[in-house]
Amino acid sequence: MEMSTVTRFRLKQFARTRKQFAGTRTARKLPRIVSGLVAVLALAGILAARNKETRKFVYVGGMQMLLRDCVGDLELKNDALTFRCHEGTETIPYASIELMQYRPRLSPKVHKLAIHWEVVPSAAMPVLPKKRNRFFAVVYSEAGIRKGLVLEASPETMQPYIAEIELKSNKRVEVYNHEEYY
Repeated sequence: MEMSTVTRFRLKQFARTRKQFAGTRTARKLPRIVSGLVAVLALAGILAARNKETRKFVYVGGMQMLLRDCVGDLELKNDALTFRCHEGTETIPYASIELMQYRPRLSPKVHKLAIHWEVVPSAAMPVLPKKRNRFFAVVYSEAGIRKGLVLEASPETMQPYIAEIELKSNKRVEVYNHEEYY
């Protein structure tokens, strides 16, 4: 097969351009640019791993004497949900759950239940709540005594948990809906 004159011209032009590029400052700095990109990608990988740490739950109130801002994980087992942080754990059997809510602040319904909190969640509640849900409240009874747990979590963190909690507990999580429908 014979090459056309246009193809030969383009190949010659490409070869000249390549030779011209080889002597430029950009070509000499190319190893630095590549190593800089590798460093940026490595940093992005570290930040992505750190992003898992931000997908945590914060203890706001409950029946254990944990520090108010103790950051931990919510584990959903077959028979109970467990909040774990470095200071301790709080386990709630699904069978004992009476009410679950995910709202911008504690609802009046939870306040009216007159729960005797070890760590009172009201101090952590915003004065003027935003429309975004932040607080996951669980009311349960243990030996006839009504107890509660309040965790703070972003909607992005809480969303995958809601369906699994409802499925395992066979109870509904009341999610405050602030969107307006026309």
